[in-house]
Amino acid sequence: MSKRKPRSADRARDPYQAREAKKYENPIPSREFILGLMEEHGAPLRFDDLAAALELSDPQQLDALSRRVNAMSRDGQVVCNRRGGYCVVNHEDLI
Repeated sequence: MSKRKPRSADRARDPYQAREAKKYENPIPSREFILGLMEEHGAPLRFDDLAAALELSDPQQLDALSRRVNAMSRDGQVVCNRRGGYCVVNHEDLI
């Protein structure tokens, strides 16, 4: 079984980039952009693959991304499977 590599994201497409830049000294992509990227990928993404797709390599940005993904998981926007892949929660499927 071949693994699908996530497509590199064009962070300039993030519609909330200005909001993130105002709030944070070293901004990373918004929750909405991350969710869109994950939905576009169509399969669970491991943290390293998500960081690569978002073109983040700076340790501070990776730490911020880790915190953001953990918050998204806590808020029920994403779940982490047993293999460490994050995927978007479809609330319609939960009803």
